[in-house]
Amino acid sequence: MLQSAMQAQFIESLSQIKLSSKIVFIDAGVENYQSLMTQSLPDIEVILIPTNRDGIEQITEVLRHRQDIDTVHLVSHGSPGCLYLGNTQLNLETLNKYGNSLKQWFSVTNPNLLLYGCNVAAGNVGKEFVKKLHQLTEANIRASATPTGNAKLGGNWELEVTVGANCLSSLAFNLESLKDYSSVLLTPVLVGTYDTPGYARNVQVVNNLAYVADYRSGLQIIDITNPASPVLKGTYSGNAWNVQVVGNLAYVKELIILLMRLWMCKW
Repeated sequence: MLQSAMQAQFIESLSQIKLSSKIVFIDAGVENYQSLMTQSLPDIEVILIPTNRDGIEQITEVLRHRQDIDTVHLVSHGSPGCLYLGNTQLNLETLNKYGNSLKQWFSVTNPNLLLYGCNVAAGNVGKEFVKKLHQLTEANIRASATPTGNAKLGGNWELEVTVGANCLSSLAFNLESLKDYSSVLLTPVLVGTYDTPGYARNVQVVNNLAYVADYRSGLQIIDITNPASPVLKGTYSGNAWNVQVVGNLAYVKELIILLMRLWMCKW
C-alpha cells in the first residue's frame, strides 16, 4: 500500500516537471564549444553533436520524441548555403536527401529555427538554402549572413536574415558573456601545408615562425610569413617530443631538456 502510494506520488511529481520548449544543438567541432554550452540561457536545453555522428540524424531523433519543441538553435560552422553538423553537411545538394527528416522536426505551429553558422545565409546560394529549409521545416528562420562570433575577428552575434513570419525568438546565449567567446563559427579554410620529414608531435607559432617538434626528425623551424608557401629555415637534430618558446629561447623536450638560441636571432 505504502509502495503504491509512493509510486503514485513519484509519477505525479514527474508530470509536474516542465521540459524546456527550446533546444540548442552545439556542434563539437566548434572552437571552445564548452564555453558556449555553459553560456546558454537557463531555460534552454543544450545538446552536443559529436563530430563522428550524422548531425541531422541526431537532431531528428531528439525532436521525434519532443513534440513540444517550438524553437531550435543550431550552433555550428557554416559557409554560404551550408551547415556543418557532426560528420555531415546540410546544403542545397543534401536538402533532398534529408527532406523527410527535416519535415519531422516540428509538431507545433509557427516554430522557430535559428542558424548561427558563419555566412550560411550569405549571397544567392545562402538565401536559396534558407528559403528551401524554411519550406521543408515550415519554421520561421533567422540565419547569419556574416561571420558569427568574436568582434575582434570580424564576427558578431546578429542573425541578419529572416525567412517566414517575423522570428521573435532571442538568442540562446547571454550576450554579455558572449563577449568572452574568442572564436568565430567560420568554416576553416586550408591556406597551405608543409610536409615535415617526421611525425609532428607539437607545434608552437611565434610571430612568423612555426616551431615543430617532429619526433625523430628533431626540431623543424618553418617560416610561415606566406602561409600558402611555408619555407624551412632551420633544423635541430634529435628526438623532439615537445617544444615551447619563451622569450628568445626554444625549449625542446627530448630524453633531456635542450636549450637553444632561437633561429630568428641569426636572420
